[in-house]
Amino acid sequence: MSSARLSSFQDTKDLQANLVPLQPLDLHAKQIRILHLLPGEGDDPIRCELQLANLGDQPYYEALSYVWGDAQDVRPILLEGREVQVTTNLEAALRGLRFPAETRRMWVDALCINQTDDVEKTHQVHLMAEIYKETALALLWLGSTAPGESSDSDEESDTDEESDMDEEFFLPDEEFPYMGEEFSFRSEGYSGYLNETRYHCSRIPHDAGLNAFKLIKEMAEAGEDDHFAIGKISCGPGAIQVTRASRKSFKKLMDLTWWDRIWTVQEAVLPRKAIAFCGHLHLDWSDFVKAQRTMDQHHTKKCCIDRLFSVDDRFRHIGLVEFETRVRNIEICREPTLTLTEALTVHRSREAGDSRDMLYALLGLKADWGTQLSAVVDYSLSPEEVFREMTINLILLNQSLEPLVRLRTQSRNDLPTWVHDLSTSSVESLRTTASCYNLYNASRGRELSVRFGSFGELETRGVLVDEVEEITYAFSHDGQCIRPQLSGKLTELLGLADSRSRNSPYPTGGTRFEALKTFMVEVFQQEMRWDEHDLFPQGELDQRSLLGIMGALDYTSMINTALFVTKKGLIGLARNGVQLGDTVHVLFGGNVPFILCPTIDEKDRIRYRYFGHCYVQGIMNGEAVENVGEGDLFTII
Repeated sequence: MSSARLSSFQDTKDLQANLVPLQPLDLHAKQIRILHLLPGEGDDPIRCELQLANLGDQPYYEALSYVWGDAQDVRPILLEGREVQVTTNLEAALRGLRFPAETRRMWVDALCINQTDDVEKTHQVHLMAEIYKETALALLWLGSTAPGESSDSDEESDTDEESDMDEEFFLPDEEFPYMGEEFSFRSEGYSGYLNETRYHCSRIPHDAGLNAFKLIKEMAEAGEDDHFAIGKISCGPGAIQVTRASRKSFKKLMDLTWWDRIWTVQEAVLPRKAIAFCGHLHLDWSDFVKAQRTMDQHHTKKCCIDRLFSVDDRFRHIGLVEFETRVRNIEICREPTLTLTEALTVHRSREAGDSRDMLYALLGLKADWGTQLSAVVDYSLSPEEVFREMTINLILLNQSLEPLVRLRTQSRNDLPTWVHDLSTSSVESLRTTASCYNLYNASRGRELSVRFGSFGELETRGVLVDEVEEITYAFSHDGQCIRPQLSGKLTELLGLADSRSRNSPYPTGGTRFEALKTFMVEVFQQEMRWDEHDLFPQGELDQRSLLGIMGALDYTSMINTALFVTKKGLIGLARNGVQLGDTVHVLFGGNVPFILCPTIDEKDRIRYRYFGHCYVQGIMNGEAVENVGEGDLFTII
């Protein structure tokens, strides 16, 4: 936890003013305070004491992982005999975790760090990784449960075919284009879901937590031959029963804000042992991991994919899908080969009250990341300084432009456009291109050539491929699906209206129709884990099937993206916001193409604003740099 975590929601100065005088720490040693949570039951006042300890002496303590919550929503506790105010979520955690007859020794950032002393806070932040590595047990407080509240799951029959949520996301079959007998795409819900404000909470109904934890335990203990059953439909023997109640409960479980905060990643990864709590419910974190692996195995083997992970059903099971993704992304951080660039990407959707924590909270995951990046936790540096130095060092460390691939829309006007802006929240887009970066080789191994100017410019070499001439969006700006317009527009753009046009040559070889088929396969193979036979069971792509595939594309890889065609006729995919006249480049040291926005500076020089990476059919494997010498110089501002 960092000093910045205190301001994750609102100013906490009022809380700090209530803290009792604390015995100073030896800042030249690895000294911490340990909280003694004194025994109590029910509504008994929460009483705590503090004791100094040195990490080198291997003291016993259990580290708490939680979300602060609203700093204005507070409850009183007794610390060293004096009343202090803590957030409601922390008070609930302490009340839920205390023992009735013995003292519990804990490390809790809000109470064990002097929040009014910036020097001490910096010292303790540097020890964060070690504090969680050395803890005897990590207590992952996901949130509270409310016994008096109902999740409504007990009032509805699990045998009903559609839930209220299902009805919200689903439309009649006739509204959707033909996809062949193996496919049925009936929903505009993906767009609606991403535009829906997610319900963040620190408390859920008790029965929702119980249903979710029961299914997690069942999945964790499932054997290889135990398949998923959805309602009355079973995918095989020994079925793992997914009821409407359990999937609604999973949605509520995943709405808990613990899953959203960046600091909780290292707090789950670094400890030797961790237990997840939801009120008085608890499970080993290892059960969460086993449950995720069970889901992933049935996804990879495709034995249950048609019911659990299909586009048709992922909206009903959005809580389960999110669970699998969130747990997997946390566990990825244990991989020894994981890079900091990859970690920043995987956890890009998480949040921090201080944007610098989006970097600082990850540095402790690997001992050498801070050294490699020449980065230390330093809150005296401005966010602009942190982001610029981080991006420069990542590019130089990787000796590639891969860090640019991870960029999303910038929210700060005081940053160069190529700098990684960690202060903006983002909905993931172009996942296929980003996650498969190393499978492409657009610059065909050409060495990185960059120079960083004193005024924030990035000079790099490469080749200008073409200019964007036509654009069509998968979704309109109000979030409504415009699939019929997309299908017709793309058919028109690519000249697919008649057989003569479909068989006309594509700029990099083959026909335009063949290029589109390859484009579709490339997108779907990575995004949906479908192979070419899934898309084209008869081995051919006819016009009718093409329209159906484009209908599916709207709901999967097309979220927040735009299809474009260049002046030469190249087909491409970029994130929303690409403009006519933007230029497609292959830059040396980059495995994928990039889109830049040309502009003229006050000295009539051409400069470029960075827009983002893209996928362009026919130039992903070095075709654009064949017979190119030293390339041209581009200045990105």
